[in-house]
Amino acid sequence: MATTSISLIGKAQSESDPDAWRRLTDIYSPLISAWLKRQNVTGADAEDLAQEVLLIVLRKLPSFEHNGRPGAFRRWLRIIAVNRARDYWKANRIRPVAKGNTSFMETLSQLEDETSDLSRMWNEEHDLA
Repeated sequence: MATTSISLIGKAQSESDPDAWRRLTDIYSPLISAWLKRQNVTGADAEDLAQEVLLIVLRKLPSFEHNGRPGAFRRWLRIIAVNRARDYWKANRIRPVAKGNTSFMETLSQLEDETSDLSRMWNEEHDLA
């Protein structure tokens, strides 16, 4: 899966296909969960945060405008995940310890940067799904 089908995104946006949202969550829930686990967010914190990311996606999906470039939806989702994780962390609801002796906030900054190794890994995992 290199890109998310624009038609699937369109169906999920318009709610014309009740299975479209389920297909999107089937694709992206594992990606979000894997990323959280790699950042040492586990258990109930990981489940809560992943659900919050998906709720924001559901709420904002109708206003998402695909620019026609490959990976546009994935980038949009990554930004939502980073922002939600940052807010969640700042609210002291989780206290993850990022791998490699870096802080969780530095890890989030790397994920925001489309050229970072972490963003490249996000894209590679998406493509393998």
